[in-house]
Amino acid sequence: MHAVASRVEAVTVYREGARVRRVAEVRLGEGDWPAELRVAGLPLCLLDDSVSARTAPLLRPEAPAPPAPAALPAPAVPVARDVRVVLDVPGDQRHLPPADDERLVVARREEARLTALEAAVASELALFGELDFVPRPEGADGAPPPAIPTAARRALFAFREREERALVGVQAELRAELGAARCRRQELEAALARESSARRAREHELRKTVVVALEPPGRDGASARGLLLVVEYHVPGARWAPSYVLRADRAVRQGVLELRALVCQATGEDWPGVRLRLSTAEAARFTELPELASLRIGRRRPALPKLGWRPPPSGAEELYADYDRARARLVDGRTMAPAPSRAVPATTDAPASPTAADRTPAEGGAVAYRGAHAVSASISPLAYGAARAFQTMPAAPPQAAVEAPASRERAEPAALDGGVRPVAPRDELLAYGRLRMPAARSPERGRLGLADLAARYLEDEGATALGDLDVGSLLEAAGAEALTDGVPPARHRFAWSEDYDYAYAADAPVDVPSDGTLGSVFVTAVELPVGLTYVTVPREKSDVYRLARLDNPLASPLLPGPVDVYVAGDFVVTSDVPFTPPRASLRLGLGVEQSIKVARNTRYREESKGLLGGATALRHEIAIDVHNHLRVPATLEVRERLPVARDGDDDVKVEVKELVPPWQPFEPFPATAERPTLKGGHRWLVELAPGGAAALRVVYEVRIASKNELVGGNRRED
Repeated sequence: MHAVASRVEAVTVYREGARVRRVAEVRLGEGDWPAELRVAGLPLCLLDDSVSARTAPLLRPEAPAPPAPAALPAPAVPVARDVRVVLDVPGDQRHLPPADDERLVVARREEARLTALEAAVASELALFGELDFVPRPEGADGAPPPAIPTAARRALFAFREREERALVGVQAELRAELGAARCRRQELEAALARESSARRAREHELRKTVVVALEPPGRDGASARGLLLVVEYHVPGARWAPSYVLRADRAVRQGVLELRALVCQATGEDWPGVRLRLSTAEAARFTELPELASLRIGRRRPALPKLGWRPPPSGAEELYADYDRARARLVDGRTMAPAPSRAVPATTDAPASPTAADRTPAEGGAVAYRGAHAVSASISPLAYGAARAFQTMPAAPPQAAVEAPASRERAEPAALDGGVRPVAPRDELLAYGRLRMPAARSPERGRLGLADLAARYLEDEGATALGDLDVGSLLEAAGAEALTDGVPPARHRFAWSEDYDYAYAADAPVDVPSDGTLGSVFVTAVELPVGLTYVTVPREKSDVYRLARLDNPLASPLLPGPVDVYVAGDFVVTSDVPFTPPRASLRLGLGVEQSIKVARNTRYREESKGLLGGATALRHEIAIDVHNHLRVPATLEVRERLPVARDGDDDVKVEVKELVPPWQPFEPFPATAERPTLKGGHRWLVELAPGGAAALRVVYEVRIASKNELVGGNRRED
């Protein structure tokens, strides 16, 4: 088995999860092509059922060669005829950082050493604290008290004070050094936490390796001296959220729209310098295949149920007769009874997955699993979706493979020609990629059962390298660690789509570390014209707002996300981009324009109208003055609103008496169930010269019956 070094060339990040493409260059030395190629160091969380491999001629030879004549065929390369996934600890991981940072190891050792020294000094100080003077002995009755050893006590006191002072000084120095060492260790740990999670595997850790079996090229044509091995696989947990940057000139007439993305992944492998594609599609989706009706010529027969299951053939147990006889001769010459068998009511007509005989231990004792993968192309979304749908389901006991549960609500048709009723299988047994035929020694032989995804690495009889490791827990933990945080940053939304899916390709290679945090990457940039308008709603506020109008320059829509707006290199505001289809217009707010002033004044009076004063006219006069203090012309949109009578209310009429200059109806947004349409909206479009001014005037009357009145008074203006 020939190990090859590979690198990540391209990655497609879907709505959740990613498709990784690795390439390896293999050059033929002396001799024939190796039978197998080994791509090691892959993340433990990759989905085995998604692995595919293909080969192609190496287009970059070691030395430049003259171009071959057009009549000569292209050199032949071996073909990838099989692929399997194994568990092992890769040996060559020089492209990855060490499992433990050497500086961090040294810092931890230094901290431990200083901690031990400080503890020893504290212990000695405690011993000196327990050192005390011997109490004065008591004298005999009637005798004078004995003499006190003053010199000895003074010597002991001086010794204790001198030693304690020295130890306190040493302790202060050790504590200072220990504090510095602790800070150093914490800084290294924080730096390591911010770095990628991709590192070399420790001795007790596992990685996945893809083993590709090669079929040598034919002898007819010339054989290539090198091939390009392409291995693709799916990893879970990767997410992305779009964001934008608009850089406009000082006049806000031209700009550059940059599409960026926040990408996160914690798969355990970095993606350095990869060609990145960002997709809104799901990585896999289960879809029922259509059934095409067949046309038969001949005698009409009863229609068979389309269940995909059929009764087992009779005499299946006789297939194991030779095996039982040979086994009986090998075990001490004693006659052994054949393995017990049971009647099998149903089996699948789909090809069974490889048995234990097809699985072989890989080099180094690692367990190899021979999967039924397509090696020249990726697995279809249907097959991959089915595998993903059943990946998290618990393994069923062997007897579940043949028992038809009573809870299965499927009517059994009448007996067919042979009097056998088809058995409706459980939904779990429709995952054909996980069905296994037990070994000949098993009492469950002769019928398919649902195998555990983790047990497939251990079911080979010669698999002893993994020992007592809980492979299922390791795989589950690796998948859980690969899942990233489900909450995007403020104003961001993870990629999504409703009716159609789109892909966005990055213009340049990008780096995506495996740190589990959202990092910004550049996708593309497009130059486009920008139109600048000014909008004010003096009824609500006298501020004038700048609006940049631009058309979506991409062939795909702009997804919701924040946009940072820069004008002449200065940051202006952060706005939000709504979902914008291709070639649709988009407006972005750029904040308040202080150089355009707006003043709004209103007047109101009531008058009696009609015959004998039977109606009341509420007369409103609105005067709006605008002044442009800019040095450039400006187009100002002034929005105003008139009252609108309710439907069916004939007693209320609204009539415009004066209007200078003319305006037009205005509806800022389409009506929806959550947001009804704006009624009575109008706007003026005023062209203001540099330093110019304009006066807007509208007079309207609201006529109501004199017997009516406005509840709460006239609420014309607040």
